[in-house]
Amino acid sequence: MKSFFNPILFLFSFIVFFACEKKKVENPKEIVFETGTMTDAKGKVYQTVKIGNQWWMAEDLTVDVYRNNEIIKKFDDNTQWSSDTSGAFVISKGNYYYNWYAVRNSKLLAPEGWHIPSDQEWKQLENHLGMNDADANRVGWRGEFEGNKLKYGGQFVAGITDNEQRWKNQANILGFEFVNESGFSAVANNCRLFNGTFGLPDDLAQGFWWSSSVYNLNEAWFRNLDYKKTNIFRSHVLKNYGFCVRCVKD
Repeated sequence: MKSFFNPILFLFSFIVFFACEKKKVENPKEIVFETGTMTDAKGKVYQTVKIGNQWWMAEDLTVDVYRNNEIIKKFDDNTQWSSDTSGAFVISKGNYYYNWYAVRNSKLLAPEGWHIPSDQEWKQLENHLGMNDADANRVGWRGEFEGNKLKYGGQFVAGITDNEQRWKNQANILGFEFVNESGFSAVANNCRLFNGTFGLPDDLAQGFWWSSSVYNLNEAWFRNLDYKKTNIFRSHVLKNYGFCVRCVKD
């Protein structure tokens, strides 16, 4: 069959391609957030953001003391970590991972005026981002694009230093970008397992955050984001897992 060049079809394809590329470049980066700050027990200042009717920390908690300035136990040893039931944390690659016993310690992990979000408060955030109630109450991956609305942008973002954790940039492969539409500014981290080992070989692929709510005597609820998924994972694990922590205003 003889091939031929169709200038009209070529021009149409060029216009469509250019329009798509232009839209991608202009992905919303000028969203105005209502922001503030919060200060922990040792004087460190954190950025905060209003999402719906809630005020959230816009970065992960990095305290090594409770609200009363009592030191939180820091366990690098796997055996100590796996056996703790009173509250502990560990630092790995700049990220602070707390077990759930620290999250619910009576000395209070969250700074004055703030608290660790309950499972219900996470759902309130998800509802505001567009998730319906039926999905919010499910276990596993739920919703559609709510997860991407929480992520800090692609792998290379102005203002993020090279040693900070970022998400893998899958915009060109999967056809979406992490637009941080909520201002939550989640960055990728890892998780410490119940036996003290770290669960992921790559700190740029996923992120894990505790809720303050119990599932049963031995387990509590958490949230998870993944670089190649646009939605939000909800489930429960043993309380001596180590996850990052965000706080919400009282």
